[in-house]
Amino acid sequence: MSSMAKRWLLNRCLRCLQEALERSRAGELQPQLYDLEAVDELMTVYVEQMVHVMRTWSTNLLKMDKDGQQFEQTPEGMCRTDVPTDMFKMITQQMTLAESSGLPKVVVRVCQGLVPVLDYYQTTLSRQIRDSWKTWEVEYLCAQVNDNAKCMELLDDIAEEIGGLVGDEWAEQIDFDSCLNGFLAASGTAGECIALSFFRDMKEVVDLMFDEVWFAEKIANELLDSTVNFWEALYDMIPDPRYVKRIKNETFHQIIFVYMKTILCKKAGGSFHVLSPEMLAAIDEDLQLIEDTLIEETIVDEQVDARTGEKVTTSRKKGHLKPKTVGQGIDTVRDLLALMQCELDKFATVLTTVLEDAPDVNLGIVDRILTVRGDIKVGAQIMRAACPSLRL
Repeated sequence: MSSMAKRWLLNRCLRCLQEALERSRAGELQPQLYDLEAVDELMTVYVEQMVHVMRTWSTNLLKMDKDGQQFEQTPEGMCRTDVPTDMFKMITQQMTLAESSGLPKVVVRVCQGLVPVLDYYQTTLSRQIRDSWKTWEVEYLCAQVNDNAKCMELLDDIAEEIGGLVGDEWAEQIDFDSCLNGFLAASGTAGECIALSFFRDMKEVVDLMFDEVWFAEKIANELLDSTVNFWEALYDMIPDPRYVKRIKNETFHQIIFVYMKTILCKKAGGSFHVLSPEMLAAIDEDLQLIEDTLIEETIVDEQVDARTGEKVTTSRKKGHLKPKTVGQGIDTVRDLLALMQCELDKFATVLTTVLEDAPDVNLGIVDRILTVRGDIKVGAQIMRAACPSLRL
């Protein structure tokens, strides 16, 4: 028998002995055997060993996750792994042992011991996803989103059950909120990497951006069609639309980022692209296409019922993203173009507008704009004086 099992058995025996003594005499035996300080120390050691074992199991799960990349798809297309089942089988096992002790404080201490284990698992998993996503299939990343969502659901169930096991007063000492947030964050990390994986798989198309063929053959259409198809496929692989919505927003933000990066960094021959009137007009067509394709709107149709002669109103949705989300992205690109073209005496005014639309902009972006323009020589002190809100 392991030392952990011996400590648990001793706690259980003390509880049973206490109850037997109370049945054999009048009144309540004080102090209760399982409230002795030595028993608390024993329980502390038990929980520490439990945490160590659980952490080892979690490490093994993470290693299998990273090396195996095994997932399954349901007939409906949902992607998942066995991790939530395996993890919460371990947790339920510990909860069952704690409950069988008959002591509320054992249940509480075990639950409190689970918090750092889950925090370790979530932090390591998020780092693992960020480090490995480039080599993982989209389906496997979708499974990570679903797995962490399932873990949130299972942990929430446990949190509700604990009140019935130990009572509300004891249950107030257990806080799984950080763990729930940790699983949500891991799902979010996987979602961000799903958006990035789209551009990994579309690299050949993205590499054509701002080449002559990009505008001549309107390849922006191909990029947007692929984006929409990608989003539609996600609804089968990730059944919770809330997560798909976040991935769609992240994908759009990446589209805007890549577009701006191309404007600022891609060279034509030995120099940067020149924003000629023709190129500016072509860029404007791209931006208009993005708006027309992606902005979500409700279209109302009215038809006359041939049988009754009455007007019948129907509505349908077109597009994919909120107008505000798309508008902010498009405005940021247009602000960037304005900074690259404005006169020197208007630069600070236009830059202020940029900061209002994109408050996270930093000096690196502005410095790149100045490099591409090549006609403005200005130091950090002058820039700070012209626009104090800029983070220099």
